[in-house]
Amino acid sequence: MPAQATRLSRQLIQRIKTVETEVLMASKGYVEISVEGCKGCGLCVINCPTECLALNTSDTNSFGLHYAYQAKEDKCIAYQNCAVICPDAAITVYKKTA
Repeated sequence: MPAQATRLSRQLIQRIKTVETEVLMASKGYVEISVEGCKGCGLCVINCPTECLALNTSDTNSFGLHYAYQAKEDKCIAYQNCAVICPDAAITVYKKTA
């Protein structure tokens, strides 16, 4: 009986992880980046798991720095790596569920 309970526990844990992943993927996000607060270091671009951020190479802020922007809005899952890694706290992530 204990082996069967362990197997069922593992199956339940796996199902919970699958549901959590599905909920996270269904949740879409939106990233707001302060143009004047961003210094263009690119850490957010590198650490975005869905690669929805990019550096704007055609425009600069008032300091003459290229800034990050959300290039692919439909790919954002509100994972928040970008906001956590930003050294200038120039990023706010909003989460919206479908």
